[in-house]
Amino acid sequence: MCAFTLTALISYLAICIAIVTAAGAEGPSDTTTGVGISTSFKWGVCDPTLVQDPAISCSYFDIPLDYHDPQAGWGRLAVAKANATGHRRGTVFINPGGPGSSGLAALNEGREFLLEITGGEYDIVGWDTRGVGPLTVPGDVFCFDSVEEYNTFWNSTIELDGIEFTGNFTDPEDIHSLLAQANTMQHKYEELGQRCLRHPTGRFLKYVGTAATVRDMVALADALDGPGAKVNYAGISYGTVVGVWLVNTCRPSYT
Repeated sequence: MCAFTLTALISYLAICIAIVTAAGAEGPSDTTTGVGISTSFKWGVCDPTLVQDPAISCSYFDIPLDYHDPQAGWGRLAVAKANATGHRRGTVFINPGGPGSSGLAALNEGREFLLEITGGEYDIVGWDTRGVGPLTVPGDVFCFDSVEEYNTFWNSTIELDGIEFTGNFTDPEDIHSLLAQANTMQHKYEELGQRCLRHPTGRFLKYVGTAATVRDMVALADALDGPGAKVNYAGISYGTVVGVWLVNTCRPSYT
């Protein structure tokens, strides 16, 4: 996946952005899930370690860990919102990619630009998805307890050392260097998965992923714009994958 700094996000959005308008799934009383979704927000001052822009307000939003199993328990999303500056037409949800980048931090950095390109007619909402940050629950999932553990685990692999590439990745030496480690990296990633599951935060991994992110976004749209509301969404990098899942999950209509 591509990685972007928050500054790069602002400039990149201007030239490559995935925008989806999709018909929403069933609302809080959705009988297909058996789980009632909260529609209440308490907007207030944001955590200053993530959001310093005073024009942005923040709230938590309760979500079921498993939309099909009420017994699984509940989590919460940390949500940030920049209000429309003109006649409000709805909400645009953003995802800065990663996966793992903070939607709160992205809105903090990009509020003015995002309001400008949407004509000031939409509230802009970013949220820290499951597995991201210290405020969302489930939040950060850890696989290592120190940088030293991380470095030791990936020692002498391309995950740690990187690989040189030449734009279109046609250099034979680079290709050979990559493929020569394919089996090693496959085993390392499998080992990493088991390591993450064994960590105390690993019990939440089964509730974290793209499908959960999309379902949470639909729940947010239902709560903010009404049950069955269209989902207006913009994402970059991994955020475009979220858009693809949204399209295929929610039977979209396009405008």
